[in-house]
Amino acid sequence: MASVKRKVQDRTGTYEGLRDWKFIKESDGWKLFAMSDLTKKIVSEFAKAGFNDTIYADIQLLRDGDPFVVLDNNNTNAFEAIYKFDQGQAAVFPWDVEFAVTSNKIDGTMLVLNYSIRNKSSTAWVSPLLEFALKQSGKIVLTENDLLPNVQPGQQLERNASFFLTDEPQQTLKYDLDVSSSGGFEKRIPLIQNIPLEFKVHAVLELAKLEVLSTQFDVATSVDFRDMLSARINYRVKNISSEPIQHLDVKCVWFSLNGEQLDQSTEDVVGYGDVPLGVGQFKTGFIRCGKGYQNARVPVKVDVYLESGDKRNLVEKGLLIK
Repeated sequence: MASVKRKVQDRTGTYEGLRDWKFIKESDGWKLFAMSDLTKKIVSEFAKAGFNDTIYADIQLLRDGDPFVVLDNNNTNAFEAIYKFDQGQAAVFPWDVEFAVTSNKIDGTMLVLNYSIRNKSSTAWVSPLLEFALKQSGKIVLTENDLLPNVQPGQQLERNASFFLTDEPQQTLKYDLDVSSSGGFEKRIPLIQNIPLEFKVHAVLELAKLEVLSTQFDVATSVDFRDMLSARINYRVKNISSEPIQHLDVKCVWFSLNGEQLDQSTEDVVGYGDVPLGVGQFKTGFIRCGKGYQNARVPVKVDVYLESGDKRNLVEKGLLIK
């Protein structure tokens, strides 16, 4: 062992400090390292692969290299001491964290991750900040934070985190999730690594079922304030997915019998500011053609679509109303 004194001078004055170094004799000569380098290596190895022979050998190296700092003979207890030394005294041991992804979904241009986290330790976690990183091919592409309230021993929280995309996805997205924690001025502490996630883009017909209940002609008012008879469909839409629906529209394209497009009309089933349509719930409504005829029920055909965001599915093709 050796203690090295360093002197640093800057505009505000001169400072001195000590750093402890260790020298290990190996087959190819003497090796020099700082204790902090070895503890960082041990923690990094644990984050990648858990306990293994390499970690045990390095813990023993610390025991042999510094007889004045007593490390417990139990490797797990010794690792806890090393972990706190490297990560800070506020560190949460990974084995004290029970983390699970409960569900995830795509909501417009957001990826929503629902998760649970439980404190398995005997001490409270004081306002831990969780940091989430979504990776593709090992590169971080999306991040999000979630500041938790105090988590008492044995307590479990149900939370969610949202990641913002630049555009609404058109295909299924796959990521690996890392979760770490930090608090105050402590460094980032890895908790969970490389959880595979798949955010699936659902077709609208996987979210909701539309039924045309009946058709009719309504008396409506034209733009020049004349009464006209316009075609109308009455519908019911039911949420058949496993999540509440945030945005959903019914769109109709109206045609004459000779194929001329007469009108396009859209009705919100779940619009901006509306309460989401819950799982298994349904709504009824109607949608009318914007063009009609005076004193005559002129037959028309209509294509009926369900829309959610940029996604659209055809439900009825050429439905005849007469």
